[in-house]
Amino acid sequence: NRPEDKPENVQRWYDFFDSWKSNAVAPDGRLIPLLCTLGNHEVKGFWGKTPANAVGFYSLFSMPGKQGYNALDFGNYLSLILLDSGHTHPIDGVQTKWLEKTLSERQNVPHVLPAYHIPAYPSCRNDEEGENSDLTQEVRKYWCPLFEKYGVQVSFEHHDHAYKRSKPMLAGKVDPKGITYLGDGAWGVRLRTSEPDGPRWYIAKSGIVRHFFLVTLYPDQRDILAINDKGEIFDEIYQRNKI
Repeated sequence: NRPEDKPENVQRWYDFFDSWKSNAVAPDGRLIPLLCTLGNHEVKGFWGKTPANAVGFYSLFSMPGKQGYNALDFGNYLSLILLDSGHTHPIDGVQTKWLEKTLSERQNVPHVLPAYHIPAYPSCRNDEEGENSDLTQEVRKYWCPLFEKYGVQVSFEHHDHAYKRSKPMLAGKVDPKGITYLGDGAWGVRLRTSEPDGPRWYIAKSGIVRHFFLVTLYPDQRDILAINDKGEIFDEIYQRNKI
C-alpha cells in the first residue's frame, strides 16, 4: 500500500506519550505541556483533506473552539498561533480571515508565535517547484503578509527534517526589520541525507542536525537557543520586542 493509504498507527503516539511522561518533567515534578500542530503524517492523504482523514490527531489533540487551527493565550504576554498549512483546512479563505482577526486582536501582546508545518522558507525542498511548493507559495502569499502587518517577529516552521534559521524576511526580501523563520522539524524523525547545493538565498544558517528550540521570554525581548541531540547549543537568536 502507498503510505497515504495505510491506517493511522496510533500506537506510535501512545509510545511517545509514555516517553513524554517519563522525560518531559520539570524539576518541580510537573509535566511539561505538549501542544501540537497538524502535519502531513497525521493525515491519510497528507494534504488537501478534511478532519475526517485525521481522526487520530483530532481525537488526541482536541482544543476549545476551532479544530485544526487555534490560538492559545498565556495571560497578556504570550499567544501561540497554531495553524493548519493545507492538510485538513485550506490555507486561503476562512483560515486566513481567522488569522487576520486573531493577529489584529493581539497587537499589544509582546510575544506572538505562529507555528505550522509546511514552511514558507524551506531549508531543503524546492520553494518554487516540486512537492509542496504550491503550499509554500500559499503560506507566503496569505500568511506572511499578515505576520508582517501585525508585528510577528519569529515564526516556527517544520516539514523538512533539517535545521534552518532564515535571514529576516519582509515582503519576500531580506530586510533587517523582517521576520525570522525557524525550523524545520528535526527531532524524532529521519533526517535529510543532504542539503541542496549551497544554502538558499534566504537562509542565514542551516544544517542536517536533530534539534529543538529553547525559548526564554522577557518583557522586552526573547532569547532562542537551538540545541542538538547531544545537548549542545549550536545557534542563538536574540530579539528585542517591537512594542
